[in-house]
Amino acid sequence: MRAPSAVLSVAVLGACAAPAGEPSAADRDAANQAVQNVIADSYPDYPFAAVAASCVQSNASDAEILNLAGQTRAMTSKGIATLAIAIANRPETRGCLQSNNVPVLG
Repeated sequence: MRAPSAVLSVAVLGACAAPAGEPSAADRDAANQAVQNVIADSYPDYPFAAVAASCVQSNASDAEILNLAGQTRAMTSKGIATLAIAIANRPETRGCLQSNNVPVLG
């Protein structure tokens, strides 16, 4: 009789947790703030950090958002900065910036 209760416990816990690999709203907020910080540090005279961060986030995968949010132990501050700049330089992200009348980074 222990097996059904164990299965039920796992099912209940699974229902409460976010799906693996899917960023939460808090993760997205943290990633957005991290990208804005990277832009402020790397491009101090760039006045459109919020728009650029939104474009970066829109063109990042779920795994990249989790990395940007610092949810991966392997990501250092330098790694987060490198990832944010790499996403910012993707053609899709550059297109997002241009469609918002914001200069591309770099």
